[in-house]
Amino acid sequence: MATATATAHNWTDAPLRLIGGTSDCSCLATQDLPLTIPPNGSVEVSVKLKIPAGTPGQLTRTVEFLTDCPKHPRLRLTAGAMVE
Repeated sequence: MATATATAHNWTDAPLRLIGGTSDCSCLATQDLPLTIPPNGSVEVSVKLKIPAGTPGQLTRTVEFLTDCPKHPRLRLTAGAMVE
């Protein structure tokens, strides 16, 4: 597995909770959760990608975080790696 961090920003005046995320056979984004992002603050969140053996080339996965915000219940990002 390859591990990297993503920075999640909270641009509101209220705390924002990350309460869940992608957890499947190719990606894990729940290891640090749940966590609270302070108002106008940011946090680092770990993202782990499983690298398939014997498959060189570019690997990308959509990663999703679930929040407690009714207006933005899901945050999505694309994580990628170059596999040699």
